[in-house]
Amino acid sequence: EEGHTIRALTRGNWPFNEHSNLQKVIGDICDVASLERAVQGVDCIVHLAAHLSDLTNSKDVNVGGTQNLINTAKKHHVQSIINISTQSVKLTKKGEYGQTKLEAEEICNASGIPTTTFRPSLVYAEEPNGALGTIARYSKSPVIPVIGPGSAHFQPIHRDDLARAIAVAIEREDMR
Repeated sequence: EEGHTIRALTRGNWPFNEHSNLQKVIGDICDVASLERAVQGVDCIVHLAAHLSDLTNSKDVNVGGTQNLINTAKKHHVQSIINISTQSVKLTKKGEYGQTKLEAEEICNASGIPTTTFRPSLVYAEEPNGALGTIARYSKSPVIPVIGPGSAHFQPIHRDDLARAIAVAIEREDMR
């Protein structure tokens, strides 16, 4: 909407409508050659790639992939990074996902490239899936199960609101 050209690194599934300002590069954050194609000529990177801890290569993607991205960003003189992390990094018991995302944050912060990190809770869209989708499905039931003491705090954010926050961060020099 603001007229920027966006280049997206995608593994092949392309859920977006075609647009003249939207380019796709098929690849993977663990594949340096595809990162080279994606990063060349880019001013700002929005780092969204992640694997949950139940996937076999989550550390490779979350930590190794982030290091690949930073190395490539430095090589191509990227000016700023918007890193999308998770509120799980603040938990006492982070689990593998929270720990690997914290390591990714540390890699970004130590890169020397100005970095803004967002730590959203649950990100949802029109048809939520994952934990939020499960909660939404149960909310239609007369009985809603509560796991643990019921003291967990979630602040879900719609993907469009997160996208607007990212756009603001890209535009504001004081956030880079």
